[in-house]
Amino acid sequence: MAQITTTRRTTQNPNPVQNKDENKDDNQWLEEFLNTSESDLISMTKKPGQANQKEYNVVQIENIMEMRKKANFVFQNQRYKEALAIIEDAIKLLPGDIDLNFFQAQCLFHLGDTHRVEVILKNLLQSDEKHKIVQIPRMYAYSLLKSKKFAQAREFLETIIPVYNYDIQMRNMLGFALEQQNKIAEAESVFGDILTQDAENANANNSLAYIYYKLNKNLPFALTLAQKALFYEPQNPSFLDTFAMIQYAMGNHEEAREALQKALSISPTNAILLEHLGKVLEA
Repeated sequence: MAQITTTRRTTQNPNPVQNKDENKDDNQWLEEFLNTSESDLISMTKKPGQANQKEYNVVQIENIMEMRKKANFVFQNQRYKEALAIIEDAIKLLPGDIDLNFFQAQCLFHLGDTHRVEVILKNLLQSDEKHKIVQIPRMYAYSLLKSKKFAQAREFLETIIPVYNYDIQMRNMLGFALEQQNKIAEAESVFGDILTQDAENANANNSLAYIYYKLNKNLPFALTLAQKALFYEPQNPSFLDTFAMIQYAMGNHEEAREALQKALSISPTNAILLEHLGKVLEA
C-alpha cells in the first residue's frame, strides 16, 4: 500500500522522539522526519523577529530550559497532554520562540488537533522567513495530508520544494498527495525522480511498486522495487502489503498470503490488510 516513511537510518534528535503507533489508518508516516534537523535549535534567550526585544536574565533562561527538558521527558513517555501544558506555560514566558511553538504543534498533533497544528505551523512558516528550519514545512505538509487536504498539500509542496530542493521527504509527500488525487502519471514521475537521486529510498521504492500494481503494469520490476523496500524495512506492514499484492497480481497466491499474514501479525487491526487477505484467500 502507499505510505510515507523515511530512509534515514542515523539521525540526531533535538526534538522529541515521535510515538510510532501501530497503524491507525493506512499510513504509518510519523517517523524520523519530524525529529531530524538541518539547523541549530532556535535561541531561547530572545523573542525572534521583534524590535526592542526583551532581555531575559540567567534565572529566567534556566527556568525555560528546565521546562523544555521536563516537557521532552513526558513527551517521550507519550504523556502528550502533560507535555503540552508544560510547553504552553513556557510559551507564556517566551511567546515568540520558534522551537517552543514547534514543540507545541508536535504535542497537538499527537492529541489529534490538526487544525491548531496547521494554524501554529502557518505562523511559524512566516516567522522563519529565511527557510532555515526544514521541520516546519515538513510537518505542515504532513498535517495537511493527515487531514486529507491533498490538493492543498500538493499546492504547498510544489511551492516549497524548490526552496528545499535537497529534501526527499517532501518529494515523497508530494508523490503521495498526487497519488491520492489520482494523478498517477505525475506521482509515478515524482517517485521515479527520487529513485534516480536515491535508489535506496525505501518509501519511493515501495510507492512506485504500488503504483505499478494499481496500473497492473511492469509487475516483475514492481516486485523488484517492493523487495528492495523490504530489504531496508522488513517489518513494515505497508511494504509487506505492496509485496503481497504484486505477488497476488502475478498469480503467486501463497506468497501473497504469507506476506499479508506477516503484516497482520505486526498490525492486526489494519483494515486494508484484512481486506487484501480476504481477496487473496478468495482467489
